[in-house]
Amino acid sequence: METVSNIGTEYELLVIDREGYISNTAPIILQDPRNKGQFVKEGTKAMVEYNSPPADTITKLHKQTTRDLELLEKICEDNGVTVIAASEYGAGEGISSGNPRTRTYARILGVDGSLRGICAFQGHIDQARRRELAQHQLFTALDPLSIAINSTSPYARDGKNEIACHRVDRVRNIALQRWPLHSRNLPYVSTIKELERQKDLRLLQWGEASGLSWEEFTTLFQRENVGYHPIRKRDSIGKSGTWELRTPDSVPLRYAHATMALYKGINDYMISRSIPVIISTGDEFDLSEKAVVLPRFSQVQKLETEAIQNGFSREIARNTFRLLSFAERGLPQEDQKFLEPLYHMVETGKSPARLLTSHMKRSGYNDRLSPKGAAVANLFMRRMYVQDTLNT
Repeated sequence: METVSNIGTEYELLVIDREGYISNTAPIILQDPRNKGQFVKEGTKAMVEYNSPPADTITKLHKQTTRDLELLEKICEDNGVTVIAASEYGAGEGISSGNPRTRTYARILGVDGSLRGICAFQGHIDQARRRELAQHQLFTALDPLSIAINSTSPYARDGKNEIACHRVDRVRNIALQRWPLHSRNLPYVSTIKELERQKDLRLLQWGEASGLSWEEFTTLFQRENVGYHPIRKRDSIGKSGTWELRTPDSVPLRYAHATMALYKGINDYMISRSIPVIISTGDEFDLSEKAVVLPRFSQVQKLETEAIQNGFSREIARNTFRLLSFAERGLPQEDQKFLEPLYHMVETGKSPARLLTSHMKRSGYNDRLSPKGAAVANLFMRRMYVQDTLNT
């Protein structure tokens, strides 16, 4: 299969000590001379973000990412800490990094709108000239599956275990509840101009709510980087612009790169074969050489609620399975192996969220974690992270 798109990732990681408690030592890690700019600061002093270079295959992305994360391991080891691909569960608390954008979010969202301590994985995939609308519609439909596949937040910052994905629920339904344009997976657009109008409105709404002068606000925020909505159209990145896919929790690499393989495979096959996209009046995905048929948006919303509340359910699994063979056709042979974790998840139901909660129940923890329990959860996530990062 001929490669169509370039991809890249942003990978937010939580810094913990060797006992599993949060460590606000990210500034020390980032100042290490071995960091050549691939590791950058995030919202708290307990978070490090890794930015990959672009790659045209999942295999190249994976090789570069594991090399860079092995370097991060050495830097962390020299400073007595480690990292995990997860949000905060209550084993201590990250201190704000003092980022001016973060301070502005606090003014806009208020105390109840805090998003501190949540870690995400963000994928990038090239915009395809004259197929941008089809791409955006596809990514809108895939969003609920991305939630279920990638949840590592069955526990909230206070240790509560009530739903499968606290992070996405907090962003969309709690912290930004009164800002749906800035947080929700919105209905299918019918023109790209709609996305451009949404960009303008986001900038205007938050500029007015920020309390800053327009000149000061626009030094921190631009049209394409305002808000937490799941699909950003970033025209300034890459030769043709990129789609920034912002839904997934931070996850061990097998899930992150499986998700990128799913998106890239479907996207590349659709683009290379000039397959049209059709929005159905029904509830099913139906992908073939003739058309990529997507479920109606009310079904996408239903699947989103299912993914947040119940995780990788049978319905989500069924939808994922329907997409995998089509995605395979859009990947070169060397990249098809990255879909294997999704086939395994469909067969067993063992998503990262389910693996974590099962482990915690076996360890004697049920509905709410104490700080010690949260540290135990962090150490479990550490083992998953190491297995994917250092033993590949």
